Amino acid sequence: MSPRYSKRRRLNKGSRDPTSTSPAPQILEDAHFVAATEDDKKNWPGWCEIESEPAFFNVMLKQFGVKGIKVQEIVSLDDEILGFIPRPIYGIIFLFKWMEDDPVKQEHSSPNNVWFANQVGSYYYIVVNLPSISIDLLTLCETVGNACASIALLNIVNNIPNCDLGDHLQGFKDFTASFTPALRGNAIGNFEYIRQIHNSFARKMDMLNGDLLMKNGVEASRKRSKKSSSNDQDDAAFHFVAFVPVDGVLWKLDGLERQPHILGEVDSADWINLVKPHLEARMAAYEDGQIEFAILGLVKDPLINLVHDLASNIKGIQALEARLDEVNTNWQSSTASTGIETEGIPENTLLGADMHFQVDRTAIESATLPPEVQHKLSSGSTSSTDLLDFRRKLALEQTNLRVAIKEEQASDYHDEDRAAARRHDYGPAVKTWTEFLTRKGVLGDLLDLKYVQPYEESEERLTSKEEDSMATTSISDLPGEIIQQILLYCPPITLAAVQRLSHRYNALVEPFLWRHQCQTQYRYWDPEHHIKEKFRGDINAVDWQNVFSERQRIDRITSSALEGILASQMGRIDKFQRIVECGYDAKDCLLQHMAADDDGEDVLARRYYSDAVLGCLHRIRAIEEWSRLQNQEDISLERALGAYDMFVLHDREGDFDEISTRLDAIADDIRAEYADINHQSPRQKAISIAVHLRANNLTGIKDLHQYQDLQNNFLGIALHEEDHPSLPLISTAIYCSLAKRLDLEAHVCGFPLHVYTIVKSTQGFDLDGNRLPPDSNEPQSMYMDPFRSDREILVTDLQAQLRSLGMPRDIHSHALAPASTSDIVLRSGRNILNSVQEAHRSAVARNGPGSNSHITLVSSFPDMESAFYAALWATLLLGVPPDGDGPAVTTMEPRNLLQPIVQRFETHFPGDVSLIDDYILPLFRDFGEYAQLRETVRVIRAGDSIPKLVHERTEDTSDQVKYLVGQIFRHKRYNYMAVIIGWDAECAAPEHWMSQMRVHELPQGRHQSFYHVLVEDNSVRYVAEENIEIITPAIPHNLMPLAGKHFKRWDKQARRFVSNVKDEYPDD
Repeated sequence: MSPRYSKRRRLNKGSRDPTSTSPAPQILEDAHFVAATEDDKKNWPGWCEIESEPAFFNVMLKQFGVKGIKVQEIVSLDDEILGFIPRPIYGIIFLFKWMEDDPVKQEHSSPNNVWFANQVGSYYYIVVNLPSISIDLLTLCETVGNACASIALLNIVNNIPNCDLGDHLQGFKDFTASFTPALRGNAIGNFEYIRQIHNSFARKMDMLNGDLLMKNGVEASRKRSKKSSSNDQDDAAFHFVAFVPVDGVLWKLDGLERQPHILGEVDSADWINLVKPHLEARMAAYEDGQIEFAILGLVKDPLINLVHDLASNIKGIQALEARLDEVNTNWQSSTASTGIETEGIPENTLLGADMHFQVDRTAIESATLPPEVQHKLSSGSTSSTDLLDFRRKLALEQTNLRVAIKEEQASDYHDEDRAAARRHDYGPAVKTWTEFLTRKGVLGDLLDLKYVQPYEESEERLTSKEEDSMATTSISDLPGEIIQQILLYCPPITLAAVQRLSHRYNALVEPFLWRHQCQTQYRYWDPEHHIKEKFRGDINAVDWQNVFSERQRIDRITSSALEGILASQMGRIDKFQRIVECGYDAKDCLLQHMAADDDGEDVLARRYYSDAVLGCLHRIRAIEEWSRLQNQEDISLERALGAYDMFVLHDREGDFDEISTRLDAIADDIRAEYADINHQSPRQKAISIAVHLRANNLTGIKDLHQYQDLQNNFLGIALHEEDHPSLPLISTAIYCSLAKRLDLEAHVCGFPLHVYTIVKSTQGFDLDGNRLPPDSNEPQSMYMDPFRSDREILVTDLQAQLRSLGMPRDIHSHALAPASTSDIVLRSGRNILNSVQEAHRSAVARNGPGSNSHITLVSSFPDMESAFYAALWATLLLGVPPDGDGPAVTTMEPRNLLQPIVQRFETHFPGDVSLIDDYILPLFRDFGEYAQLRETVRVIRAGDSIPKLVHERTEDTSDQVKYLVGQIFRHKRYNYMAVIIGWDAECAAPEHWMSQMRVHELPQGRHQSFYHVLVEDNSVRYVAEENIEIITPAIPHNLMPLAGKHFKRWDKQARRFVSNVKDEYPDD
């Protein structure tokens, strides 16, 4: 039910002065201004009033599960205006001041082919025995229901043939198919799914008003029965009524009438003409100037046809290109050389699936070719020019389609925003502002001005004094608290300017607003700030403006260095280091660059290098933790294992602080579920934690076939991913981290082949909380397996497993004892190495020997190359475990790990120079590899600091070098896809390489051009021109994450990458 319309009023001379000192009656308590919670809305038995806003109805339909239907406002019934409404129109909702039609016009019963529900409330029994529903009782019924908005929607969508209602609504329709309208209405009142979606729009005051009207309904009804009929009409409620054609008959479906009302027989196309006179008659009953009605149309979602037309358009372009390939295989190169394509085809023309426009491959394959394309192809046209002209015509038509789709998508987003704003409860804010105004003694003056209408609308003109008062009111007259609230929305540069206006404004801005800027503008902080303690501490103890200014300075340094990295290949390591020296404070700025717009000129390069620098920052923090662990410092298990997440994090959640925050939240959930957990015995607490974790799918793996998936090895991924996948070691780490927060001593057990949790009792007590005798003071232990179960594991069962493994009894105690944090980290590293190797084996088995199994490393999450790198670093720093499960052995020579780490440093992580300097070089100072390692670092630094050798396309090389940097090709022999990143006019590799690769056996030998290429498996290779077959994919997906190292962006029109190595290849 819509809110009742009320005319704006101004205070009469006889009205009570709002500034009077007489105490106002206490009508509402503070609790009434608290925003309604989700539980409040869920448990409230009423139905809130909803305005006639199409956006609200669209969001409700979407949440009901209805697809393909959209609600649009009909502002006029003129034919010209109706012509703009999308077709077909399935039904109309009319909002008006309700009055019942002649009951004689209603059917005796609802036909079987018409789904119609009455609007029924708790007081419906008062109404059903009356010959007609009176206006007097309408409000009483409505306070319980107010459901007419939802009922009108249901009375239409349930009568639309072949409408996709979604599972919930379809099930409800089928269930109520044999019901009478009254029983259907009662079923709606008890249908929690619909009521909760409807009441998601309820605010606290909506609920209070509904309850108040329900309470006073009977008395109000009696009083109104004594009034005149004119007063009845003034007090009438607004109501939604549905009009819908069903099987050639137009029906009026009014939930407040017992039965549906036939308006006449219609054709499906002209039913609007039959309903227009009925609506116009109702609208004519209003006085001139009154607009106390609204008309909404339920239409087919225009997006459906637009997406279908776009898919058809793309299919047409593809068909024309296929015909062009048949007519002239070189048509793409010839058009590129003449420039005709760049002139006629928009650069962003879609040539394949694009989910930004909701067009997938299936939609294109199932689409029908445009009739004109069918005619063109069936005519047997072989003219390239003719086909290209027609292709350009389709591309231009596509531009209009894409614009229309974006407009419809923007409309959907707007609906969501409007609904979110309507659902927001502004009661607490209104109360707070009113208290500010009252405390400052200005509420009365503001109310006087508020209620005086402009003179064009009021009976009396404002006095000159009142006009002067309005004209001279400024922001300075407002209380300081309100000015602060306004300044919260101002950018920092405005705050700095306002601060200089006066001492008052300076006091308003500092320190409150500068702290607010720090809290809202930045999420990530370097540990040296101790920012959490500062935010919780005394606001005046910190120079917040200085803190904010320092963060802004770091942003400028980071952005400037990144721009330098993008501008030139020279000096990148120093610029990396400049950002890294800013510490974790640089992360927010780097994340902004990683979120660069898809249409940016250098989007690929910007994303790649900002991610590369951020990855270096993450690795620095991870290795710092492992270094502290190596130095025997007390490092928590969650940070020691969370360091692995830092290597694969990229722009996702899951760093050290986010892991800790997530664990804190889970611990709070456990406290909320078990209110007595602080008083539980260790055994009870251990079981409670395990039960919560298993019940909420926070440990273990759903599908054991995915046991060795790489993602199962990471603590942060397990905590933040929806399925929370984790190996036993990670499940146990989660358990132990939560136990620590809940004052339960728990450790990871160093058991072979599987990881268990050891829970210990407190000193002097047993696991059930009973005091131990003085001579038995050792804590008791129990075992849990959070990966598999929420039950206690008997130690005898574990001992039996050890015996079955052939382990001697004298080492059982070691296998059942707590493992050190270093051992756990190393064991996790070995699991990661096993997962990477298994991924390689699976790829080879799936694709066959010689396939590009390494592609798995590039396309997967987490990134396998980074995960492998992390495991190598952890093993190098913390020691190499023996073949069996035992303590870390730090005395073993780490030289076997040096070569793979340096190889990945050179190839993938050259920004890690400072890590090599700080951690690896000192570790190898006494090894023979030290000199070679230093030379490797020197060569990398030197190569980064000198200009690149320029390869110009001279007259000779232009003939010799056929292909360009940025072109995509497929290797003729090995079938992999790659992109050209450089070239030599003839083979420039060393003689031993040419001999090893048997270059002399190639048909064109060594004197053909050779190309440096980046392969889709992230390797760099050197390929002879004769093995290159240029291809032009719409988007080379496997290369996109890698291409930013050498290229700015992907050119959709030319179907090649745009070079970012112009300092080396200026003509490409």
